[in-house]
Amino acid sequence: MILQVHCARQIPVSSNQIIPVENEAVTESERIVSELLIRKKIPGLAVVVTKKDSVIWKAGYGYANVRKAEYIDPDKSLFRVASISKPISAVGLMKMYEDGIIDINASVYKYVPDFPRKKYDFTIKQLAAHTAGIRTYRGNEFLNRKYMTIKDGLSFFDKDTLMYQPGKGYLYNSNDWNLVAVAMENASTLDFEYYMKNEIFKPLGLTHIIADKSENLEDKVVFYTKRGRRGRFKIASKVNNYYKLASGGYLASASDIAKFGNDVLYNRILQPKSKKVMLTRQEVNDEPTYYGLGWEVSLDKRHRHYYGHFGNGVGGYGYFYVYPEEEMVFVFLTNITNPGINDAIDEIMDIMILGNTTEENPTK
Repeated sequence: MILQVHCARQIPVSSNQIIPVENEAVTESERIVSELLIRKKIPGLAVVVTKKDSVIWKAGYGYANVRKAEYIDPDKSLFRVASISKPISAVGLMKMYEDGIIDINASVYKYVPDFPRKKYDFTIKQLAAHTAGIRTYRGNEFLNRKYMTIKDGLSFFDKDTLMYQPGKGYLYNSNDWNLVAVAMENASTLDFEYYMKNEIFKPLGLTHIIADKSENLEDKVVFYTKRGRRGRFKIASKVNNYYKLASGGYLASASDIAKFGNDVLYNRILQPKSKKVMLTRQEVNDEPTYYGLGWEVSLDKRHRHYYGHFGNGVGGYGYFYVYPEEEMVFVFLTNITNPGINDAIDEIMDIMILGNTTEENPTK
């Protein structure tokens, strides 16, 4: 079955808000999306792109549910955003830091004294930057099916030795942020989920960023994987991600992630000083890690500065990037495991930034 391209309800934008060359860029970008659907690379895709805090492209393509032919709504459809949860959680951490609730430069043992002692001490900041020495997943740990609290989730790695002396190496992983979340809970005496909902999401009006813990959510997309030579879409394995809510356990709509990106860009949730701390690229042994605190902080192939995060989870893959100089925010969410569309998304972002088609782009 070939999926049809479908544009979800698109918000009205007055003519003076649309830059004409970007309309052409959307048309060219939609051609790429159409190819992804026809080639069955993805079952569905939600897209939101903003410039200067105004939406210039918002649409849903393909299906949230293939069998029922249910379309995607970028405002409502809830995707597994996987590691895009990390920058969301990082804003919560830095809000606590601003409010004097937690000291990111303090030892983790100040807030989680019962965490097994290691050869070296390490700080909350080192955890947030993936320089603490904590290991990544082993085996099929990421396929956990049973409900576990965030604190319970520490049992996966709490008895393991550090991979390196804190501050002397970099290893991207989700366990770091699971431990950060427990520290945040203990520092605030509030559940992590409760704090994020009431101190971050509610003040920003983000109603479609929620914990992935209910099977009966009305707007939840169906999560797929690909099987067989024909690449047919199959229902993904069931997993329970609540224990890693801070690192990879949120569901979200594309619109709310885009709004969140603009809230960070325009300092509507964090003070500039703490935002700078969060988005400062860390260095290890005088080499850049291209990572801040919960955020990728890097340059694209054209040396344009961006910050954000990708997300790769069971039945979900996402891209969330903020280009501060261009004042653009990009969100692409799809409902399939590891679709292999990175090059296509990079091309779309380049087209949207440049406002040119691929043929007009001299470096292509």
